[in-house]
Amino acid sequence: LYDDPNAEEPGFFIGDTHAEDGNPWFDTFFRHFVFNGEFLFGKKENFRVRLGYNHLRHKELTPTNLRSLAGFTFGLGLKVNRFRLEYGREVWHLAGGVHHIGISSNINSFLKG
Repeated sequence: LYDDPNAEEPGFFIGDTHAEDGNPWFDTFFRHFVFNGEFLFGKKENFRVRLGYNHLRHKELTPTNLRSLAGFTFGLGLKVNRFRLEYGREVWHLAGGVHHIGISSNINSFLKG
């Protein structure tokens, strides 16, 4: 028999582990999907909040017997005058993740005055 170390998840107490009770079919099925959402605020949608979850990345990059935010993403967007400022954070592992910073604008808005 193969003893899969990834089949154990942390319990309530530190160092307390238990075998995964969930349905393996359910886990395998959701490893094929990425869930994302964007919330727009304001009359002109000048403020945005983004959230995302990747189940495959979460299961593969979370260390055994630890909890982490691997697989989760979040971001913010803000429109200031003619510019849109964007920030995103992608969590890969306990050791770090990726930060995304963006500035964008519509060139036609400068030509119209």
